[in-house]
Amino acid sequence: MTEEGMAYADTDRMVEVFGLDEMLQLTDAEQETLTETDAAKIRTALDDASALIDGFVRRRYSLPLNPTPALLVRVCCDIARFYLYRDRPTDTVKDAYRQGLDLLKQISAGTYQLSDQTGQEPQSAGEAVLIGAEGRIFNHAKLTGY
Repeated sequence: MTEEGMAYADTDRMVEVFGLDEMLQLTDAEQETLTETDAAKIRTALDDASALIDGFVRRRYSLPLNPTPALLVRVCCDIARFYLYRDRPTDTVKDAYRQGLDLLKQISAGTYQLSDQTGQEPQSAGEAVLIGAEGRIFNHAKLTGY
């Protein structure tokens, strides 16, 4: 999930991308519309997918990304869809999931750069790591004579 606690995509986007029929099937819905319980299943998958994305993206970018790159919205949907399929994903669903993971690995490694709709790169988190520590217990002056 992003730092603000919001997923990269929402249930409306999942329905837009994959269709209402598939979302109803994946949530085991008994109606012809998504109930709050059905939507909650989709939101859980989206939250889990967003947490996975954040784990890769935070190595290179400050979170939350604003605006969210459209590419990450689609990757979030693909990963959430894979999660919703549980133990029976189709080859198409598995391929989209693997492609999303490969892309996230490239983003994390710095071989693929994100950009927003205007082509601007999000603010980078940088590569500096700051570590604080107390002074050395043993130093040259304390070890003199040993």
